[in-house]
Amino acid sequence: MLALTILSQLIPISRLHLHVISQDFTSPSLKKAVHWNSFNTGFFVSPEEVIDTIRKQGSFAKTPDELKAYSQLKKAKMTCNQCSEVMKTVPMLQRHMSEHYAQKVDAYKQQHGIAKN
Repeated sequence: MLALTILSQLIPISRLHLHVISQDFTSPSLKKAVHWNSFNTGFFVSPEEVIDTIRKQGSFAKTPDELKAYSQLKKAKMTCNQCSEVMKTVPMLQRHMSEHYAQKVDAYKQQHGIAKN
């Protein structure tokens, strides 16, 4: 699967750090809506944005208002990162993401002449 490299500045942790995350999101570790929203909203910023901000401002420090806005993003509705459908529960989201993953696997197999199981 593709990997998305992203940087986050977590509210309780002031250190900037890097996450590399599979885009299929079919992990049993995904247990809470806040986990999904932490990885699928503007809470995460691209490495390019971080580098650009550091070059322009000398740091990636956020104001209290920006940090408050980031914390609100984690409370947003869970929206599929592939089709924008809103999910009400984490189990619904997990089933939905598994369907997207299965479709991608099937498309890959068809493209490369691999027989389906």
